[in-house]
Amino acid sequence: PMANLDNKRGDQSFIERFINTSAQNVLIQDTGNQVLSGAITLNQYDSLMLWFDGTRWIQLATSNN
Repeated sequence: PMANLDNKRGDQSFIERFINTSAQNVLIQDTGNQVLSGAITLNQYDSLMLWFDGTRWIQLATSNN
């Protein structure tokens, strides 16, 4: 499935860490308000750390486990 990161309020700024604990892969596209190094697929136990600046999700780190 694809992750939807568009549901946060514009007046918030915070760091979010996503960890895929499912055996099913999760695809996160580098489009819209997501500023990534490219499309990211999180396999089981992989993680993605993003910073939300109020309008965009900006990639800080990934971990391929």
